[in-house]
Amino acid sequence: MKNRDSEIERAKAIILKSVEENGYDSIMDYPYDLFRLLTSSGAIGLDISSAILYLLASRSFKIGEFESRNELKESIAARCMVREELAELLSRVFFEVFQKKEMDKLRKKEMSGFIEFCSKEWKGKFDGNATWSYGGQGGIDCFFSFDLVFKAGNPEKIEKDVGYELKKNPFLSAEYIFDYYHALLSKELADDFDCFCTCEDCYPPCVDDYYENGTEIIDRFFSQHGLELVEEEYDCDMSDYESYF
Repeated sequence: MKNRDSEIERAKAIILKSVEENGYDSIMDYPYDLFRLLTSSGAIGLDISSAILYLLASRSFKIGEFESRNELKESIAARCMVREELAELLSRVFFEVFQKKEMDKLRKKEMSGFIEFCSKEWKGKFDGNATWSYGGQGGIDCFFSFDLVFKAGNPEKIEKDVGYELKKNPFLSAEYIFDYYHALLSKELADDFDCFCTCEDCYPPCVDDYYENGTEIIDRFFSQHGLELVEEEYDCDMSDYESYF
């Protein structure tokens, strides 16, 4: 029985961790992902892992449907036609995972990452490089960077941007949202800088002038996504002309 107790505690820990990271809906909508987590742990028997998969995939009961663990055990035994010992073990897993106090605790964490993102300032470096080439004979390496401090200006726009991800996982972290915007703006600036540096074949770019292009993109991006610029600092550099021969 000790081994079985250990399996149950491990199963509860894995399920609760998955719920904390991805929300309750995730284990109901993607039960096979949870099954793989359980089996890959090496600490939970296939009978328990398979029964958990079946219960979730078949939606044999509703979250919060039962007042007592014994009531849940009897329902599992009847609906899933498993032996009493296994029904007992499963009821211990699911009653604790889905009991009201545990759910209330986790529900309070929902949208906490979104709220955190919208309530503080964020600092990030956005940089890139490009090479201006003169007829394939030589070139100049060009660099730029913007150090930006920004915050949420219009949370409704931000929620719309990440709404799909929030629906999938209401526990989305503030850092995830920051990384999402950082990746989008970084790519837009880097692509534009590459065009800026390579648009003239005969004349090398003046990277100091890219500040105007970059701030125009940043202003438009922030307005589009409900962000507000707090501080900015621009830096740039370019190498000497270097022959390829």
